[in-house]
Amino acid sequence: MKKFITTLILIVTAITSAHSGLFTQGLDAERERRQEAETRSKHLEEQIQVQREQTNKWQIATGSFAVGCVALLSIGAALGAKVRRDGKQS
Repeated sequence: MKKFITTLILIVTAITSAHSGLFTQGLDAERERRQEAETRSKHLEEQIQVQREQTNKWQIATGSFAVGCVALLSIGAALGAKVRRDGKQS
């Protein structure tokens, strides 16, 4: 009986030690995936930040251009109206 119990304990110990890596394998894979996702997320955030900076520069440039166009349109309209009035008077 003692030999049976000892053999049983040895078999159970051997099985559990052989399969103990199965549970940590899933955790390691999950950690690696999480770390990879965080790295990818940081990289994408950096790309988005660079794009935002470029977009802000272009927004300032186009806004300035639009204000200049409106100013030139106003000046041209005022000059055109003055020339037309002066033409009718002479």
